[in-house]
Amino acid sequence: MTIGDVLAVVAGIMATGVTMWALLIVMALVFAGRVGRAQTLLLTRPLRATGVGLILALTAGLFGLALVNQPNGLLKLFGWILLVGLLQIGALGGGGLALLIGGRIREGAPDLSPFGALGRGAGFLVAASLTPVVGWFLIWPLSTLAALGSGCLALLPPRRRPEPSAATAPAQASIPPVAASDVGAVS
Repeated sequence: MTIGDVLAVVAGIMATGVTMWALLIVMALVFAGRVGRAQTLLLTRPLRATGVGLILALTAGLFGLALVNQPNGLLKLFGWILLVGLLQIGALGGGGLALLIGGRIREGAPDLSPFGALGRGAGFLVAASLTPVVGWFLIWPLSTLAALGSGCLALLPPRRRPEPSAATAPAQASIPPVAASDVGAVS
């Protein structure tokens, strides 16, 4: 192994990190509604999102890898399509995770713009995943599974809760109305 080989590996890792950083930002900016849903899912149900990501990775991911290794070109194509689809779903959820981290950063630095907070959140997520040992074996797998699961759940239509019937509905007259000026103070 020469110094050129080492520099090529380091350059490949750095290029992958910059590419992932840009992908997370672009997904958060282009698909703002779905990424916002993924962020909400990561806030409210992180274990469910991680579990769905694990199930998706073990089923569709392994199936896609098995298809990619087949000698038939058509099966190989379907395998790559499946793996690229999983990458897109994971990038959607990863944009939600970057948005979540950016929101936490913005709480500490309120003068920071939303775009600056998003960029820093995505950068910290990628940099933490590149950290030796802890990032490779803890942060990267957990964040990938959470992103994959939240991206998948964000693509599903929201569940509609059934309207309560008149007999089981609580009395609405006892709840005071909320003024428009109080709505911003809650969050």
